[in-house]
Amino acid sequence: MELSNLVKRTPVDKGWSGDKKYCAETADGTKYLLRTSEPGSYEKKKAEFEVMQAVDTLGIPMCRR
Repeated sequence: MELSNLVKRTPVDKGWSGDKKYCAETADGTKYLLRTSEPGSYEKKKAEFEVMQAVDTLGIPMCRR
């Protein structure tokens, strides 16, 4: 998905993280959760993603959207 394909972007003010979150929608109605973080948090977010991938392989239920 390219950001230029988005037709709607609505801020999401829920959640505990300091990330900025948006409900992004394409012209065909597909919705995505778009999260942006501070540039200095890349390594922390990368490690968090790797843990989520490991948890996923164990079959533990978790949010996929």
